[in-house]
Amino acid sequence: MTKFTDDQLDRIYARTGGHCHICRGRMARANYGRPGTRGAWSVDHSVPQVKGGSHHLNNLYAAHWSCNSSKGAGANRSARAVHGYRQAPLAHSAKKEAVAGNAIAGGALGLLAGALIGGPVAAVICLTIGACVGADADPHPT
Repeated sequence: MTKFTDDQLDRIYARTGGHCHICRGRMARANYGRPGTRGAWSVDHSVPQVKGGSHHLNNLYAAHWSCNSSKGAGANRSARAVHGYRQAPLAHSAKKEAVAGNAIAGGALGLLAGALIGGPVAAVICLTIGACVGADADPHPT
């Protein structure tokens, strides 16, 4: 097993908000490299080492021991598809940014639709509704 620094492990773990990038199950930061413990995890290489993958942080994800071993040298997309997902979960900070972006986009569309449909009052109402709907939209669907 490759030796990672605590800083590297913190960054890898935080990248997906403490969730397995394959099944999205919760992991325990303290249980890195401790198979058989609740929330145990290991570092998974997006491009497996046997296929030329590096130890660069952009190539590393946190995954449950069982998910990582079942993936083997396969592709992340195939491993996630077994659980109904296409992408890794977003970290908390990235999720907040995506929700804010959705709210702004929804508000802008609402404002435009309201202005086209019924003037200033409708524009304000639709802006509010659009912002609320945008903020509730899943920032990272499956």
